[in-house]
Amino acid sequence: LIRIDQHKIKSLKPKQFRRLLRAAKGHHRDFAMLEVLGGTGIRVGELLVLDINDVVIQPRSGLLTVRYGKGGGYRDIPLTKDVRQALQTYLEMDHPTPNDKTQKLWWGRDGALTHRSSVTRILEKYAIRAGLGHVTPHMLRHTFATRYLNTNPDDLRGLAQLLGHSSLDTVMIY
Repeated sequence: LIRIDQHKIKSLKPKQFRRLLRAAKGHHRDFAMLEVLGGTGIRVGELLVLDINDVVIQPRSGLLTVRYGKGGGYRDIPLTKDVRQALQTYLEMDHPTPNDKTQKLWWGRDGALTHRSSVTRILEKYAIRAGLGHVTPHMLRHTFATRYLNTNPDDLRGLAQLLGHSSLDTVMIY
């Protein structure tokens, strides 16, 4: 028998995700971070190890390379226009060394962001401002997956690849 997981995934509805982004609109780094999490579905650990070199932004396309995924996985994720714009603005306006491609992508007051708690605090701050209650980084991963399948309903294999899953069973919850 096939066991069907009764666990309901938690994701944000499109309107809620837009409210979250609006709450962070004034802070380029945080806005870009939320756009990347919600627009690529990467894990927090993958987000924090990104270097500037892992992001390619061109006028009509973009790519984010995850070199150190779960289980040592490597994958390229296309970037939407919104994610590209947010990253470009952050790099031009807020990043301390945007031309040094070997530098970490995410920086705070005291240097590169390396702890999951930094991302969690950032997300909590804007979730409260947006009136959304408890929002986790993993919920943004689920939000990406749900949006992807709404747009591409028959592409479980593509979703598994973008999320870094080797098995289709893992994405069957969506």
